[in-house]
Amino acid sequence: EIDLFIGDLTYTTKFEDIKVMVLEKREVIFAARPGNQIFSGGPYSLADLLQKRLALPHIHRYWQTTFDNALKAVGATGLPRVPLIESDDYQTLTSLAATTDIITAGTPEQLEEALAAGKLARVPMTAKIQYNICCACRDPHASEALEFAWKAIADNYRA
Repeated sequence: EIDLFIGDLTYTTKFEDIKVMVLEKREVIFAARPGNQIFSGGPYSLADLLQKRLALPHIHRYWQTTFDNALKAVGATGLPRVPLIESDDYQTLTSLAATTDIITAGTPEQLEEALAAGKLARVPMTAKIQYNICCACRDPHASEALEFAWKAIADNYRA
């Protein structure tokens, strides 16, 4: 039981007695070192990239299903577990991608420093991938603190 949740609710299909406020939409990009062979082609679909060497942050169940469906749609058999390398430490992911032929992903903000320094370059894609950061609460009026937080979050993201 959670009083207030802030996170990716983009593809949650059931909201029973939960108030949800979409705070922002964030883009997900893939990046690799400038000398990576990936830059000899493209733009790439999600399914194309999922068949490459990837090191990614933790993948939630919805995204794992999305990955599997994208691979099935292009006839991939024996679906690989994506990613084989997983870390929530962006320094590790950035370092792997900057020094090997591994590709990583994240928001432009998470990869901004490595992109600006030329350690990584954005991999061209055929479609934009995004997720929604949401605030969810069963009853934002259940307490004074929840009501205050709900209103403060709503006011902050409207600005």
